[in-house]
Amino acid sequence: MDPHSKDLTAIWPQLSAYVLDREAALASLPAIGNADPSPFNGELPAKGTGTQAAFDLFKASIASRLSTSCGPRYFGFITGGASPAAHIGDVLATSFDQNVMTASESAGSAAADIEEAVVGMIRDLLDLPKEYSGILTAGGTSSNTLALAIARQWVGRRAGVDIGEDGLQALGARRIRVFGTMAHQSISKATSTLGLGRSVVHVAPIAGSTTHMDPMALDKALAAAATTPELVAGCVVVIQSGEVNTSNCDSINGIAAVCKRRGAWLHIDGAANLLARASPTHAALLDGLELADSITGDCHKWFNVPYDCGVMLSRHPDAHAAAMTATAPYLGAVPSFAPINLSLDNSRRFRALPLWMALQAYGRKGFAEIVDRTCRFAAALGAWVDASANYELLQPVCLNTVLFRVIAVDVAQDRTKAVLSRVNASGKVFMTGTVWAGRPAIRAAIANWRTTEDDLQIVTDALVAAANQ
Repeated sequence: MDPHSKDLTAIWPQLSAYVLDREAALASLPAIGNADPSPFNGELPAKGTGTQAAFDLFKASIASRLSTSCGPRYFGFITGGASPAAHIGDVLATSFDQNVMTASESAGSAAADIEEAVVGMIRDLLDLPKEYSGILTAGGTSSNTLALAIARQWVGRRAGVDIGEDGLQALGARRIRVFGTMAHQSISKATSTLGLGRSVVHVAPIAGSTTHMDPMALDKALAAAATTPELVAGCVVVIQSGEVNTSNCDSINGIAAVCKRRGAWLHIDGAANLLARASPTHAALLDGLELADSITGDCHKWFNVPYDCGVMLSRHPDAHAAAMTATAPYLGAVPSFAPINLSLDNSRRFRALPLWMALQAYGRKGFAEIVDRTCRFAAALGAWVDASANYELLQPVCLNTVLFRVIAVDVAQDRTKAVLSRVNASGKVFMTGTVWAGRPAIRAAIANWRTTEDDLQIVTDALVAAANQ
């Protein structure tokens, strides 16, 4: 018998107790990992030490050096935390270890059928029409890359070219232009990967705003592009729901009308705040979502499922399949829903199961409550910052993100970076730095289902202490 075959049975009770103890202690654990400078054991042993020894080594040398990103006061990078149902679903996904590549008739597994069902549930949660279909991804970057690959295929078809088959060179000298206002860096990464170039064309924001795309400025940009068909094959417009520093959401209806009039593809990057659509209190910020050609979101943010999980939805299934279809004799006949023909990946983890568990467990009302509770916390934190003697609020709080900095007499005396470093070093809360209007700033993104009003006093105490040091 394999000497390792009994490891899971032997260690599972220890593992279960360890995980549950940590879950119970999350609110009191430091938000950041221990800055132990000693190196990790990176040597490959000639003879393995065994699973028990490896688990013990993890607890002794790794665990304390990891962040508490699943905790209630980790406000960096718009990070959610695995909800109980999603956590259980993730354990089950690992235990069943399915390769979600093709549908049940080809794989002998219903895993892909579960993913198809989950895509439908998300579509319903977001109140989108049935014409939208899609796929789960590894996150916002892969979702945006996939969406822009479909857009590239669609634009090519309108220009008489099958880019999926013949490549961008079939366009000759013509280019596909991509327009955005303060687009997330994953967009330029996607355009680089797809051969469209990193130079996303910046459309001027509405007067008095930094982040909101101006539909009139967009109309002029698209009209100008249309005057040079020998150079521009077509256009893709990327808008945000919401912007990473502020959660500000572009006005979809006005921009969608321009895109329709000018024949441009409209992509909505909702990685950060797509779930706001599920809340009756906040859904108006995403009015017009159903007008997009493609929509992306990060489920490991506000949906509170484990990393890594994103979603891409489109109402152009033919262009989607043409951009992604993979064929090989061993795959057999193409089934009705085949992730291999819809995803950037062939072999894929069963990431739909944690999401299915969470959607079943909490339903529409539960997800709306997560949105509303975290938004109330952000509003309360923003109000405290606005009244503070040490900090200034840089933008009105929208949804779940608070953008602020330390008040400074002049730029040379700006202490924002130093104060943020002290805030994070306290272990009470973790926030990330950014740059706003050319100066350092602090952003707190509240997306964790565990965060409650009780955490506000801890956070504000840490901010006061750091500013007063």
